[in-house]
Amino acid sequence: MKTTEMPVSQALLDVREAKRRVYEETKDMTTEERIAYFRRASEDLARAVGKRWVKNPDGTSSLV
Repeated sequence: MKTTEMPVSQALLDVREAKRRVYEETKDMTTEERIAYFRRASEDLARAVGKRWVKNPDGTSSLV
């Protein structure tokens, strides 16, 4: 019998798992707690790659 399921790449499976973990960690948080959670995560990422966040004149932020 022929299957019609498309194979799913490991990268996509990894992304799905990461999204599931973030959901589980944040599902019971308030909006303010979620904002703080993601702000900490973005600052940790910037430090890990040796960069920092700066505000742009148009209100956005960039890693430098």
